[in-house]
Amino acid sequence: MTVKPTLCKIIALGLGAMAPGCASDDPIVSKAGGQVVVTTCANSQSAIQQVVFHDARGAFLDALPVGEDGTVSFALERPGIVSMVVGDHLQETYSMETIFDVRPGERIALCAGDDGDVESTQTVGELKVQTAPVPAGAGYVDIDSRCLFGAWHTAQQETAIDSAIDIDGDCVDQDDTIDVLALARSESALVAFASAQDVPVSLVKSDTPLVLGAWRTDWARTLVQLDNVPADVFGGKVDIMLEGQLGEGRYAPWLHNGGLFSEDESAEVLIPKDFGSRWDYVIDLFYRSDDEHWQRTEYRRPYDSVPETIDLDASTSMLPRIEALETNAANPSRIEVSWSSGADVASHADVVEVALHWAVQRKPGDPVSLREGTWRAYAPADASLPLIMPELPEDLAPWRPQSADEITATQVTVSAFDWIEDFHAAIDQSKRSYYDQRAPIGSNTQTTSAFQGTLDP
Repeated sequence: MTVKPTLCKIIALGLGAMAPGCASDDPIVSKAGGQVVVTTCANSQSAIQQVVFHDARGAFLDALPVGEDGTVSFALERPGIVSMVVGDHLQETYSMETIFDVRPGERIALCAGDDGDVESTQTVGELKVQTAPVPAGAGYVDIDSRCLFGAWHTAQQETAIDSAIDIDGDCVDQDDTIDVLALARSESALVAFASAQDVPVSLVKSDTPLVLGAWRTDWARTLVQLDNVPADVFGGKVDIMLEGQLGEGRYAPWLHNGGLFSEDESAEVLIPKDFGSRWDYVIDLFYRSDDEHWQRTEYRRPYDSVPETIDLDASTSMLPRIEALETNAANPSRIEVSWSSGADVASHADVVEVALHWAVQRKPGDPVSLREGTWRAYAPADASLPLIMPELPEDLAPWRPQSADEITATQVTVSAFDWIEDFHAAIDQSKRSYYDQRAPIGSNTQTTSAFQGTLDP
């Protein structure tokens, strides 16, 4: 992990002055008490938004509403735990996010609700798109605009597609243009692509459709070769996340299926040629104990040009897998989660994320048939186990499962970044996970995760 001291700067922002005993380049946080400033990004339409403060053992200290400016401040004398609850009793949706080991004086971000997705504040409109007749061999067409949502069509060969995709502010470049990509697919492979770059955003506000050119098959190609793959791997795949110039918008990639590993542990991935300026290669290996227990290891590296080959040693470039994931909800007010690994993962990693998914069928006659929620927690990778979720006041008890039977899935993900200093730097930037962070070109991100439950991992 690269050492890049930032924590004292964080404290200075929080306190308005450098913390006592903290030099300008000193990454050690002062132990003196200080205001913890929490910046939130919850959906403003949520009826309930509160930030909850706990001591280091998880005992409840206070719960404060989110201010009009989206922030909450609280004086912590010692390291503690901070949570945010978002939801609506009428909608019966409950989302909570918790950060462990928050130090006095730190500034952190909490984004509970909608799995942390931040909605754009600017809606541009709908873009009409027309394609050339669908090429032979394709049964589906995806049309995207570098946002997380596009349009998907079942296609008939030799028939053109008339589509429309929603465009929001995250799709627009600094020069008020957008990029559009269409992918024609079969059941198992990419067939062809068509694209348009630097489309004036003014076209979105008109009735004139964007007409894409002829379908192309002159793909750029990368051969990914894995060595020393564990014998009990259930499967593996390579995905590519494409990105153009995003301006000041959030990192909004879109994911397309690059390729599946063959028996010789190699995969060829296809990339639309002459499109994009950044390519994030995501390599996954999957393990399965049974239908309700999965493990996954992942390696990610961004490039500023398409590499012809990627050679990866799975034994050194990927974290060991997590095993023995257990959730103890005998006391549902203080749920415990533990796990183990065949190697010392914690000493090589930065952040651990625990996600609890729960649901309960309501009694007949209730206006809503299902009450469900998600509780995500982030802690240093070397946190003591079991990780014990903090207590909530009685009025916030609906934000946690009420019994072990309500827990439908538990997932633990441990991440190592060679471009982030440590856990405390991660929670300041975006503890959401590396998906919401823009890793520098050439940097590596490794994750290992375990899943237990009935949801699709």
